[in-house]
Amino acid sequence: MKLIDDTLFDKISNDIDDLDMVFDLNNKLDVFYRNYILLENYPNYFKEVSLLDIFYNKYYFFLAYSYLIQQENGFDAGLEQQEFKILEEGEEFEFIDWDIVEFISNTIKNLPNAKSLDQIK
Repeated sequence: MKLIDDTLFDKISNDIDDLDMVFDLNNKLDVFYRNYILLENYPNYFKEVSLLDIFYNKYYFFLAYSYLIQQENGFDAGLEQQEFKILEEGEEFEFIDWDIVEFISNTIKNLPNAKSLDQIK
């Protein structure tokens, strides 16, 4: 699993004419949410990324967004439910590595001490 570079998200975001959301790319919350939205709604723009890596990245960016929102505002059952919905999508992949999913979850939940996801091979 390789974390998709922000420059690809920037390029895709600029290429999508009907993207009616405005993101403050100086705000980590907006960056994580934008990346999740692009992966969720426009996966066909990520031609050079495997569907499994799109899944891992979608989970990573949603979980990061969810974690930071809940750090600010407290527990949100809707965000937790969306996380489980994304995890259920992972069951569609024959070769999913649940250890990577667990690593992503553990990394996000320890964000102040997070390691780079680029270390996953």
